[in-house]
Amino acid sequence: MTWKERKKVRELRRRLWLLELRELNVNLTAAQYEPPPFDKAVMKLATLDKEKQAQLALLEEYESRYLIRKAQSWGIEVSYRQEWYTLKDRNDDPGTSGDRAVLLLNEAGKAAITKQIRNEQFAYWKHWAEILIPILSLIVAIIALSK
Repeated sequence: MTWKERKKVRELRRRLWLLELRELNVNLTAAQYEPPPFDKAVMKLATLDKEKQAQLALLEEYESRYLIRKAQSWGIEVSYRQEWYTLKDRNDDPGTSGDRAVLLLNEAGKAAITKQIRNEQFAYWKHWAEILIPILSLIVAIIALSK
């Protein structure tokens, strides 16, 4: 993940956190007052919920892209199995621009790709260990014989 993408994901998570805090604040203030401000609080909660859903959708899209890109960088060919993806229409989300449908990884797809990445990383380090262990043992044996 590039630093720009990390910054974007961090910003999205920060916005979600702030929206949750504002939602909690609205809930607390609505509980303190009589019914007239409560209607205003309900309207504010509805707008906050829409913003929160939009931020969650963007974060989910970034996470899906990141996993696919990471898998491809490890040399894993990501198969486009139908059960791994969900089709998300960007027009449904408020605050998102673009009129396109996006394929997002669902939980099963994220788990499968994460497992493939983890297996590939393990194989990489296992390969290096198989190369380095005999070399290091030879160095130790030479040092032991020289004393």
